[in-house]
Amino acid sequence: MSTLSLLNSGRGARDDRGPLPSADDRVSLVINDEIITGTLLRWEPRAELELDRPAPLPLPPRALLRYMLPEGVLHHRGALSVGKAPSTRWLGFRPLGSPQLLLARRRLRAEMSVPVSVRREDGSTLEATTANLGESGLLLEERTGLQVGEQVRLRIQLDVFAHSISALATIVRVTDEGRAAAHYTDLSPHARERLGWRIFDHLLAMRRSQRV
Repeated sequence: MSTLSLLNSGRGARDDRGPLPSADDRVSLVINDEIITGTLLRWEPRAELELDRPAPLPLPPRALLRYMLPEGVLHHRGALSVGKAPSTRWLGFRPLGSPQLLLARRRLRAEMSVPVSVRREDGSTLEATTANLGESGLLLEERTGLQVGEQVRLRIQLDVFAHSISALATIVRVTDEGRAAAHYTDLSPHARERLGWRIFDHLLAMRRSQRV
């Protein structure tokens, strides 16, 4: 684990520079096009971020800090510096300017395929994949026989490392091809945040692939 120190003052979701993340928020640091995720531990007396893996060395002078708020995904440019305890990989991050909105929350939806387990009210379970995935709902790829108005429990597999989230949902539409669209009716804030990051990472990867 590495720990990033944000050279920042105050605590809360907003200051004179604009909206800022809070303690326990998931964030990511972009260094030379490499994305390293982490968790913000605290703001005061010196804000800290624990990264999921070590930051690459040598460090560039600039980096981007990304975080998700009700507005959407934001990023903040800043200057990197080596901290006082290099053995623990402490880094300094001095924000430059104001944060910018990368993607509005309402637009967090992407055409992507992930496995989904669908548990029906009678206890039976269907295995399916998504045709598209959003923060408010999803569309299943396969013909499942689900009916409009059905209440289901979804277990969405977000990645290959068996990380999944659970949500209650209602089937709100069935296409002419028999594909069911579900709207989440009960999704925890933590699960919604993980889902939002997964969708954003996919959109970012697709954008980069189109530039190649």
